[in-house]
Amino acid sequence: MLQTASPARVGALLARPAFRDRVERLLARRRDYHASPAWFQQNHPQAPHTRVAYFCMEFALSEALSVYAGSLGNVAGDQLKAASDLGVPVVGVGLLLAARSLAPVLATVEGVSAPRGMPHESGRVLNCRATRH
Repeated sequence: MLQTASPARVGALLARPAFRDRVERLLARRRDYHASPAWFQQNHPQAPHTRVAYFCMEFALSEALSVYAGSLGNVAGDQLKAASDLGVPVVGVGLLLAARSLAPVLATVEGVSAPRGMPHESGRVLNCRATRH
């Protein structure tokens, strides 16, 4: 989301103490959340699985990341979100339509990444994080 904001706008917001304090509180909450063990880590601490692959053509991860067209993407996105909520180490493998060509995309609880050399708008790799609530 910050990629669409101008540096001047971001600078102006960060110059406001109330905004900066709110960002710091949200970041602290996020750090605490990611530091706490989820259901999977609590109930399966010795699990040999490092990642489970979820193959789907599309994933609805965020409105800001439009790599889905309909209900299949919504269901797949919900499955990834549920896995993330439980702390299950899952990787979503799908396709990203960019510049009229299909390229493989990996969607993990850490983010979405495209392979090197993939054509995409403005030279940026899309990034979207699924998080537990």
